[in-house]
Amino acid sequence: MTRTSSTARRSWISSRLMTGIPEMSRLTGTSRRHRGFTLAEVLVVAVVMMLLAGLIVPRITGLQGRRNELALEQITDLMTMFAYKESIGDQQVGIWMDPQRDAISLMILDVDPEAPSEPAFWRRDVLVPEVRLPEGVRIAEVLENQLRMNTDGEWFIKSVPGEDRPMIQVRLEAPGMDTTLTLLPHSHSPYRSEDSGESEGFREAFDLDDAGRTRDVW
Repeated sequence: MTRTSSTARRSWISSRLMTGIPEMSRLTGTSRRHRGFTLAEVLVVAVVMMLLAGLIVPRITGLQGRRNELALEQITDLMTMFAYKESIGDQQVGIWMDPQRDAISLMILDVDPEAPSEPAFWRRDVLVPEVRLPEGVRIAEVLENQLRMNTDGEWFIKSVPGEDRPMIQVRLEAPGMDTTLTLLPHSHSPYRSEDSGESEGFREAFDLDDAGRTRDVW
């Protein structure tokens, strides 16, 4: 093979390698040109996202609202049982908040039947379900006879034999909710008042004689 033919062969190989580079780039999917999104495509995606948000957000809000309402009903039932058990016997009862578990329980002062000589102790009433606060619901304020309890930690309200039952007020807050449950000393169940001042199931006593309105019709 002559030098001229050898040089020509190397030139031919080099040209084949160079012409193969674009082909490899096409095989690997690399290209200097990148296609962008059109305005129409961006608008379509934005509309779809808005529609999905319109479907999802109300469902989440409604679910949270039902959880809030369930927590209110459960605490109402627990306070009602506190009033009922205090009225039917001389056994002390109490309402206890466990901050470690965000749980409210009905407590009773009981004696161990296997050791009746030992002092009585407080235990949870297993017949009354405890109330676990759902996420987003917090107890903002608790009052016992108008005295504020420490809601940042553990609190305990109990009945005292021979004395009137304390007035208990429990205020719960959550997004879209600000409700107070008030159990009066002689009521069988708490009444509910919203942040707007509206209340359910309670009418304040009003003496017409003291107000100088003896001729008014009851």
